[in-house]
Amino acid sequence: MSKKNLFNKKFNKSVLSITKRIESFFNFFKENFSYKKKFSRNLYAIDKRIFFTIAIIVIAITGYFLSPSFFDKNKIKVELENQIMQKYLFQ
Repeated sequence: MSKKNLFNKKFNKSVLSITKRIESFFNFFKENFSYKKKFSRNLYAIDKRIFFTIAIIVIAITGYFLSPSFFDKNKIKVELENQIMQKYLFQ
């Protein structure tokens, strides 16, 4: 009986060590070579940044070109004439 138990214990230890090695081997490949998920997450973050950057640039450009439409042309004309007259009078 003791030889049988000893054989079973040794066999179980060897099998367990082999399975642990095989499992660690596949875990290594899973961690190091499954970059598609990581790449897709990074790509999604980059796409988000690019979208927000382009949106901010578009809003800034349209705001820059549309800002003169909010001012009254007659008031601006009078202010410019006053500034020009003051420049020539105080020279």
